Amino acid sequence: MKRIYTGILCSFITLLMLTGCFTTESQEEQDSVNEESLTIVISVENEDVSVNKIEIDDTVNLMDLLVNNFEVEADQGMITSIEGYEQEPDEGKYWLFEVNGEMATVGASDYKVTPGDQVVFNLGVVTE
Repeated sequence: MKRIYTGILCSFITLLMLTGCFTTESQEEQDSVNEESLTIVISVENEDVSVNKIEIDDTVNLMDLLVNNFEVEADQGMITSIEGYEQEPDEGKYWLFEVNGEMATVGASDYKVTPGDQVVFNLGVVTE
C-alpha cells in the first residue's frame, strides 16, 4: 500500500513540474509579442468599435502605422476619418488620441511608436 501512495505522489509531483514548465514558456512567448507590437483602439464617443494588436515593423511614426492598417483620411495632417467614422466639426466632434492613458501632446505624424504602447483614437465632442 505504501508503494501505491509513493507512486501516486511521485506522479503528482512530476505533473506539477511539467505544468510549471509549460506556463513559463507561454509567459515568455507573450513577453516576446508585447516587445514587438502595440495595441490601437478605435472608439466613437468612448465606445470601442475596434481593438487591434499590431506588429511594429520599420514604421517610425503612428500616422504611418495607422494608414498602413486602417482606412484613414486626413486633411493637412489632421485625421478626418478612421474606418469610415468621420469627424463632424459642426457638432464639435473631432479625432483625438491618447497613448498609455495620457492625452497626446504631438500629432500622430510626430509620435514615434514604442513596443507595448496602448493607443486609443476617440471620435468625440471636444470641450474646453
